[in-house]
Amino acid sequence: KHYWDYGSKREYQSTKFNTSPTTISKYAFHDAPKNDGLVNTNTLFYESTRHGDTIAPSAITDLSGKRVDGTNKILLSWTAPIDNNGKCTEYQIKFQKNQKIVEYFDYDYARDESTAVPFWFAENESGEPIPQIAGASETFSPIREFPKNELWYAVICSRDSSNNLSPVSNLLRIDSNITSAENINSAIVSAGFDAYPNPFNPSIKIRVSLPSGLKELPKLTIHDISGRLIKSLTFNQKPGTHFIEWNGRNNSGTKIASGMFVIKLTANGKCWTKKILMSK
Repeated sequence: KHYWDYGSKREYQSTKFNTSPTTISKYAFHDAPKNDGLVNTNTLFYESTRHGDTIAPSAITDLSGKRVDGTNKILLSWTAPIDNNGKCTEYQIKFQKNQKIVEYFDYDYARDESTAVPFWFAENESGEPIPQIAGASETFSPIREFPKNELWYAVICSRDSSNNLSPVSNLLRIDSNITSAENINSAIVSAGFDAYPNPFNPSIKIRVSLPSGLKELPKLTIHDISGRLIKSLTFNQKPGTHFIEWNGRNNSGTKIASGMFVIKLTANGKCWTKKILMSK
């Protein structure tokens, strides 16, 4: 699933198939030219068979912290995020020493190996609190300690009852002080979107999560597989989670033929894409 969604953007290929390259095995069984430990058979099968709610909670954008006087302990604070089906069911906090923590699709191995890690590769915390209702104030004191002469980074995500994982929160820098830090992509702290159902006919719903601190208005567009613009979608461009429906018509109002299309979310020169299929 991760190779399908993100691998083609980096233009790398699996070096050898361990079994015949059928539709499933060519993504599930391979020898990769770099460490992609998170790509595994369980993830592929789970994503391909999951049904029901596919909308992730909104990103936490106000993660902050302070030192506990006289100790190497810290206290984290944030606001409980919104989920489309009610409150979230779980938090996941990650820490990493000396390296920033970024979204998987923001990570470039050749560029970022020594300075950043994808969210999945960062160190797990334990004992996170159970989420309260959206908008509630949350606090948590991690088990580990953070000496003032060390540099750490922290992020938080949330999950809902269908195990949908939210986008990564704003990045927290922990050294002698605790401050918000820009992610490896300085234009956007965290953004993302999902679309369902996929394949679709006649319409598809798109969830867009936008962080605070955008320097220009984001754009959401539909393109055919050759890159030709099909539809420009209007939506609320303020920070937060927004839901947009596309009815399968182009900018002229004409119903398009079935086939493969690409949704693009762009802001500040950065682009997120997702392939969608209109079935017959």
